[in-house]
Amino acid sequence: MALRSFPSPLPRRLAALAFATAALPAAAAPQAVPTPEQAYQLALEARTERDYPAMLRWLRQSAAGGDAGAQEMLAGVLLAGPALHGGQVAAAPCEAAHWSRAAAEQGSPIGRYNLAVIGAASHAACRAADARGPVSRPGGR
Repeated sequence: MALRSFPSPLPRRLAALAFATAALPAAAAPQAVPTPEQAYQLALEARTERDYPAMLRWLRQSAAGGDAGAQEMLAGVLLAGPALHGGQVAAAPCEAAHWSRAAAEQGSPIGRYNLAVIGAASHAACRAADARGPVSRPGGR
């Protein structure tokens, strides 16, 4: 069987272009939202790279998804704030209390410990703040 030759190179170029772009839809497919466990792993990688804003973003996503380990870690990070992470992480004891409570409700001894560290007085103040509704964090985060 003989191959048909085309009078112009354009059809061959179009065929080559079609062949080359056949794999593009798979490569250009939107990324799936990571599971809470995957987001937690991404947070650990970001911490290793000292990318603390990314670490916080991934921790919050994972913690909101119910990952107790992320809730514990996020509470600890927010309690320590700049003492461990410099100016990139502000201390946020009320948010730390929220995530500690969420972890404690899943049976986490670390969550219970964090709540004890925060203390009953500040814990009550944070519960009152929670009842008033969300407060925007500095910097729009």
